[in-house]
Amino acid sequence: MENTEFRLNESKFFLERLKDSKDKSFEFEYYLNAYISSSRSVIWIMNSEYSKVKGWKKWYEDKGVSEEQKKLLDGIVKMRNRSLKQKPLKVTTYITIGDDKNFCDINDVAKRFVGKKVAIEIMEEKMDGFNFYEDTNRVEVSGELKISTTVEEFKNKDIIDICIEYDAWLLNIVNECVSIFG
Repeated sequence: MENTEFRLNESKFFLERLKDSKDKSFEFEYYLNAYISSSRSVIWIMNSEYSKVKGWKKWYEDKGVSEEQKKLLDGIVKMRNRSLKQKPLKVTTYITIGDDKNFCDINDVAKRFVGKKVAIEIMEEKMDGFNFYEDTNRVEVSGELKISTTVEEFKNKDIIDICIEYDAWLLNIVNECVSIFG
């Protein structure tokens, strides 16, 4: 477990630097790329250390994830693949309307109307959830307005919150592994 814990601590180091550099664009992005690379390798290293330990493979294969965790893990994998195989992760500001499950990117909606005269009305409403209606020349969207500094895989959540959530998931898996297999 020594190597797994080392890599987990390394990823925590990058996460702390990421939090500390939120307002320093290039440093923030360097630490984000380092965190994603480091944190994604925690499970691989755990697999290397424990794959021959009796019962470990079955335990790991039987680990279930909730629908929310699956979305988180899928997004992290996409980030890591993009970061290591295509281009570095860079954050941008996304404006979304919706809720945690369903939302739309306002930029994507606006692209439909580029070059056209439009009327935009924004008003506060008391309502729940997310509503989206569109026809050939009209789009109506209602839900919670969010402005997030993040990456394309998580347009409606702040990237630091995503990394903290992933870090908690990793810590839980590592702690459970240590308590069961030593």
